[in-house]
Amino acid sequence: MKNEGGAIEYPGHVDIVDDKKVKKLVTDVEPPDHVRRVVGALIAVALLATLIVLAPVEEWVIQFVEWVDGAGPVGLAAFGLFYVFGAVVFVPATFLSLSAGFLFGLTNGLLLVALCIPLGALMTFVVGRYLARDMVQTKVQDLPKFHAMERAISMEGFKMAFLTRLVPILPFTLLNYLFGVTRVGTRRFLLATTLGMIPTSVAYVYVGAMAGDLKRALAMGDSPGPATFLMWTAGVLAVVVIVWLITRRARQELEFLMRDEQGSVGEEDVEDSGAEVV
Repeated sequence: MKNEGGAIEYPGHVDIVDDKKVKKLVTDVEPPDHVRRVVGALIAVALLATLIVLAPVEEWVIQFVEWVDGAGPVGLAAFGLFYVFGAVVFVPATFLSLSAGFLFGLTNGLLLVALCIPLGALMTFVVGRYLARDMVQTKVQDLPKFHAMERAISMEGFKMAFLTRLVPILPFTLLNYLFGVTRVGTRRFLLATTLGMIPTSVAYVYVGAMAGDLKRALAMGDSPGPATFLMWTAGVLAVVVIVWLITRRARQELEFLMRDEQGSVGEEDVEDSGAEVV
C-alpha cells in the first residue's frame, strides 16, 4: 500500500523510500567530478613538492644518467620515460635534449627527442586541461601578457602554439600547462608543438652529441685533431645561427600578433567603459 508521497507503507508504520530517491540523495552528497580531480591533483603536487624538497633529487638524476650511459637499449627506453615524465614536473627540456644527444649520439638522440617531446607535451597538456585546470588558471592569470596570449590563441591557435615553440618566451612545461587552459584543440596543439620544437631540439641534441663524442674520444685516449675541432665548432655555430634566424623571424611575427590582440583588448575596454558612462 502506498501513501500520497509514493512511499510504501507496511504494518508498524515503517516507510521504505523509493530507490530513485535514495540514489538522488547519494548523488547530492558526493562531491562533483571537477572537485575530486582538483583535490587529487593538489595531493599529487604536494607529494611531488615534498619529494623534491626532502629527497636528494640531484644525486638521483646524476646516478640515473650514469646508469643510462651504460645500459644499452634498456637505458634508452628508461631515459625516454624519464624525458616524458620530466616534462610534466618542470625538468628543463633543454637539459633533457642535451642529455639525449650526449648519451645516445646525434641520430638516436634526435629520434628519441622527436618521440618524447610530443608525448611529454601531450601529458602535461592533458593534466592542465582535465586534472588541474582550476589550479593552472589561478597560477597563469598573473603572467605578463597572458590575457593577450589567450585571446590570440583563441583566434590563431595553431600559429600561436607553433610560434611560442620557436620563441622560448616561457619554459616548455609552463607553456604546455598554459595551452591546456586555452581553447586550442589537442591535435593542433600537438602538431604545432612537434613542428615548432624541431629547430631548438636539433640544436640541443647536436651540441650534446658533439660533447659526448669529445668525451668518448678523450676517454679512449684519442684526442681529436685541429681539423675535427674546427669541424665541430663550425657545425655548432651553423646550427646556432640557423636557429637564431628562425627564432628572430618568429619573434617578430609573435610580437605582431600580441600587439594586435592587446590593441583589440584595449579598444574593447574603452568601448565597455564608454557604455557604462552613458
